[in-house]
Amino acid sequence: MPNIAEDLRLARETLRAQGASVVAVSGGAVRGVAHGEGLRPLLRLLDEGAVAPGCAVADRTVGLAAAKLMTGAGVAAIWSPLGSVLAAEWLAGAGVFFEWERQVPVILGRDARTECPMEQLARNTEDIRSGLARLMGTGRKG
Repeated sequence: MPNIAEDLRLARETLRAQGASVVAVSGGAVRGVAHGEGLRPLLRLLDEGAVAPGCAVADRTVGLAAAKLMTGAGVAAIWSPLGSVLAAEWLAGAGVFFEWERQVPVILGRDARTECPMEQLARNTEDIRSGLARLMGTGRKG
C-alpha cells in the first residue's frame, strides 16, 4: 500500500540533496527530478508523466499556477520551502495535503518587488498551460 507521508519525505530529501527545483515520488520511488527556473521544471515532469495521480511532489516554490497544474495532474501531497497564500487556499479547496516551511502572501517576480506574472496569470485563468505558453513565448499548447 502506498505511503504518501513516506513519499513526501523522500521527495523533500531528494529535492534538498540534489539541489533540484522539483521532485516527484510515487510508491516509494523517485519518478522524476528536474532543475531550472520558474515553472519549466514542473512542466517538464508533467510532460514526462512523472507528476501523476497519487504522487507526492517537492517543489522549490509553489504559487497558484504550480498548485493548479499539480491538482490538475492529481497530485496527492506537496511540500515546499516557500508557498503562497493563494496556492494554500487552492490546495485546501482541492483537498490536497500540503506543507510549506514559509508562507508568503504572493510569489514575487524576478525583480523581488512585484507579483510574479505566473501568479497573476493563474488568478485570471483556469487554462494554465495555454496562458503560460503565451506568457513564456514558447508557443506550446496544453
